[in-house]
Amino acid sequence: MLKLEAGCVQVWHNGELIMFGILFLLFVFVFAVNQITSLHKLYLAFHFFMMLWPLCHHLISVTSDPEFQNLMLKTAYFSMNIVGYGWLWFTLVLIRGVQELKWKSLTLTAVPLVIVTVLIFANPGDGFYRVSGGDFGSREYGPLFWVFLAVNIGYCVIALIAMLRAVRSRTSLKQRNQLILFAAGIVILILFAFLDSLLSVVLDPSFRTAGLTSLGIILSDLCFVVAIQRYNAFEIIDVALRDVIHHMTTGVVVVDTQNIVLEANRSMRRFMNVRIGEPLLPERDGHPTGEQDFAELLRRHQHPNKSSQFEYSFPTGEVRHVIVQISPILSRMKALLGHAITIQDVTEYRNLIRRLNSKNAELHRQNEELTMTQKELFLANQRLEEMAIRDSLTGCFNRRYLNQYLEREVLVSRRYSRSFSILLFDIDLFKNINDTYGHLIGDEVLRSTAKVVMDCLRQSDMLARYGGEEFAIYLPETGEQEAMAIAQRIRAAVENNEVQTKRGPIRVTISIGIMVCRPSEFPNEDPKELLDQFFSRADAALYAAKNQGRNRIITG
Repeated sequence: MLKLEAGCVQVWHNGELIMFGILFLLFVFVFAVNQITSLHKLYLAFHFFMMLWPLCHHLISVTSDPEFQNLMLKTAYFSMNIVGYGWLWFTLVLIRGVQELKWKSLTLTAVPLVIVTVLIFANPGDGFYRVSGGDFGSREYGPLFWVFLAVNIGYCVIALIAMLRAVRSRTSLKQRNQLILFAAGIVILILFAFLDSLLSVVLDPSFRTAGLTSLGIILSDLCFVVAIQRYNAFEIIDVALRDVIHHMTTGVVVVDTQNIVLEANRSMRRFMNVRIGEPLLPERDGHPTGEQDFAELLRRHQHPNKSSQFEYSFPTGEVRHVIVQISPILSRMKALLGHAITIQDVTEYRNLIRRLNSKNAELHRQNEELTMTQKELFLANQRLEEMAIRDSLTGCFNRRYLNQYLEREVLVSRRYSRSFSILLFDIDLFKNINDTYGHLIGDEVLRSTAKVVMDCLRQSDMLARYGGEEFAIYLPETGEQEAMAIAQRIRAAVENNEVQTKRGPIRVTISIGIMVCRPSEFPNEDPKELLDQFFSRADAALYAAKNQGRNRIITG
């Protein structure tokens, strides 16, 4: 009877190794026929820990080293601990996607995992399991084992609930069938693990080596494999990405280190005649084309360790402008695998820039014309303003402007009690000059006299043609003595001035009447009326100078 039981135990020990081999073959099969994605990597880790359970039990049966057996037993339960936690997160990734994983949730849900892992390896007070006489075939489980079982079944139950809710919310029959298969795998693992614990720990310890948990792992993983292969669980992301790339307006092509095209989207064929498996635009019939020139330009910009970008214009047919980005594809060991080339059509953008530049140039030209027009208007306004305030013959101010200016000056002088003087003069016997020499010579005498008088004045003084051959001079803040000195200087300068004409030089004299204005003496009078009085008194002084023999100065 003992020999029979020993034979059965050996058979089941070999069965654990066989189950490990089956799991390993399934593991290799999945990754041999599928591309690696984040979801694949998660399944890789998950599958690895599932394989550890039967492998560790097999290693326990083939060695007699108690320390090694103890380590393998703890590793086996640790792997099952990871499987329970992995079921939960594998389920959430399937339902929500890798991007929805949150580190805070991962950390919080891992707290029971960490606690149970510590209990497994510490085994305080043999509370998890106890070995009798160094025989690992005869071991007893304590209360910590049931904590381990409850935590892992709890992980699986939460994953199962999330899976069933997702099944009800999915509208796609394919997705629902896929999730149902994954849910079935969870249920199988829970049932077989619970049944193994019930038979081996509670009812009959002789069933401990029966490997029901390993069988449950096998059946559960088969549900995984069927769901993956039948419903392309791992390929849906790649398919979606390829679909997005093929519908992009940007051309995309991937080449290897020999410039053999590995992949190209539809948009790429608008720019280049590429075919998967062929070199990037080979020469045809020995005659290079515009496309070959472009391909050669691509090859020159392909660097093994850095990206490059350039702009190119296709010369054939309608001119098209493109921006080309070339990026190396490197392995984890920084070895060059190939290049990814993207081509973006910027023809419309360049045409828009060209039209915009043309519009800007036209606008700039119009702005220059407008600026010139504004300058001309400004100069014209200046000329009009000069014409409005100056005498066209002599260039000095006219009588109207002098009166407007003096009205303001009277108010200022009255406010600050400042005196000013007015000189009124005319050219003696000017009528004889016009009668003798003509009006053109008379005009020249007027211009020359005005210039001589202007040279004798201060910068603050003002000369105005008052009418005919009569002129007025405004001397601000000037008293009687200073006004007389200025008048004497003016009279002498005019007397000494010779006006050159075709009929010989002409000399003239002037008579000057001075009026010293003290506005404080007339505090309440209107400025216009006050100016009339001032000019009347200056005019009277002027005529007194003429009556007394001309070429003299009289103060009014």
